[in-house]
Amino acid sequence: MIEFENLWRQRYGSCAPVGYMLRAFAPQRWVRIHTLPGSKRYPDTPDEMEVILGRHNSILQREIGVNEACYLLVAGYEQIDVTALPALEDVAGAEWQTVHFFVDEEADPTDWFFFVTKLHFEVDALNQLLKKVIDASVGNVMVVSFERDFAYHPYDGGADIFVDESQVEPVRQRYKEWKPLWPMPGSRPSTQALSQTFGNPATFQLVLKEVEAAKGAFFGRVKMVVDNYEMGNDLLAPVFPFIQHIEGFLKLQAKWHETMPPWDEDFEPEFFRVMLSYFGTFYDDFFGFRTLPPGQKLPEAMAESCILSPGPGEFFDGWDLVALRGERAVRLIVRKGEELEAFTLPWDELEATLRDCVDWYYALEAF
Repeated sequence: MIEFENLWRQRYGSCAPVGYMLRAFAPQRWVRIHTLPGSKRYPDTPDEMEVILGRHNSILQREIGVNEACYLLVAGYEQIDVTALPALEDVAGAEWQTVHFFVDEEADPTDWFFFVTKLHFEVDALNQLLKKVIDASVGNVMVVSFERDFAYHPYDGGADIFVDESQVEPVRQRYKEWKPLWPMPGSRPSTQALSQTFGNPATFQLVLKEVEAAKGAFFGRVKMVVDNYEMGNDLLAPVFPFIQHIEGFLKLQAKWHETMPPWDEDFEPEFFRVMLSYFGTFYDDFFGFRTLPPGQKLPEAMAESCILSPGPGEFFDGWDLVALRGERAVRLIVRKGEELEAFTLPWDELEATLRDCVDWYYALEAF
């Protein structure tokens, strides 16, 4: 679709219309919201699904307008026939065309093909497609209005909003009740916000003490990971790993506090969220660890490729953690300004480290 491509390139140059690329290209235009209270990622009930759809539709209605023209994009990694992407069938009456972007990244040059349709926004018209975004079965969806200088990238757990710089603060204020639980980017979470994550005030004080002790462990930076998970009526404790510089590479250590559900063969090990912190700034990126009983081997699925991005896109003193598919190793990349330094941690050493963490949890259970 030549019209869309021309309009897009006028504003964003060679940057492809992909959420994480746009965050890197224009962080000054970026606002993030989360789509469930408490920054919960996935809905467990029909009511929670309605809350998420309501937030998406409310933003699109307010920022684009009912019956106003906009473009809808769904990305593919290779050129395929429109009929081969079932998600496109969820948008009634859409006439899809293909737009090609070549992303010349040194590490991974990629051809991106986008299925684009021009439509007039109607409330709830995109719900079927949004539901697939919500359950993570479809990714890299974007709604764009060039007249409003507005781009909207929904993802499983929230949405990234891109507007003119002059509108960033008004947009942030309009949706301040939906902002991520952790202030981001550029500020530390308050003691009050952190304490609300815990069911046990004593645990919170213990964690604060550990965080203070962890400062200066590596280049004077402290890394924290904080999240809570609900499984039935059980509130799983937040996880607090910190980074230590040991014999030329980094080891990730995780401490569990409070309670976990009893382990049995049918219990699916929970994934916990990892949000990197740079001077207390939290970023919504994910790396899945499975908790295991002492002595149990890690599943092969852990070898799948996962990436932690460094945040809003600029080079700064932060970390990427990458599990490399098939290499049975974890590579830790330290960013210092524009310099990169990589360390490799053998997979069996990571496996032993994680088992030690679980043993550590059981040892702390009665604390």
